[in-house]
Amino acid sequence: EPGPTADLAVAIARLVPTLAVTIVPGEDGAELTAGLQRALVYGAHACAELGRADEGLALVAALDALAAPTVEAWQRAHAKALLLEAAGRLDEALAAEQAALAAAEDAECQAVLSEDVARLAGLQADPA
Repeated sequence: EPGPTADLAVAIARLVPTLAVTIVPGEDGAELTAGLQRALVYGAHACAELGRADEGLALVAALDALAAPTVEAWQRAHAKALLLEAAGRLDEALAAEQAALAAAEDAECQAVLSEDVARLAGLQADPA
């Protein structure tokens, strides 16, 4: 059962696009932007946990719009895969997870993402 932390993560993430446009360029702004981008990732994961896939996909779109240099491509793709799976869109979820795997450079991340790809492929083959 998701707790209040997940709801809080979503609420904070919803504010990010508004806050992002007020950030002044520079070192402090870059640090704040990085924090906001992480908030979007956490919010997207929380949306998946709460079964609010459409809202989470909007957060991932906001993350993409920020061009999120501090959030690695595999993290964005993995968050998107979780949300697409929660929405029952298994074909798209599998494609997003495969993109995450292709973008991951760390062996430990690759191992975990490989398991997710295999799990999604199994769900896709036998959705029951």
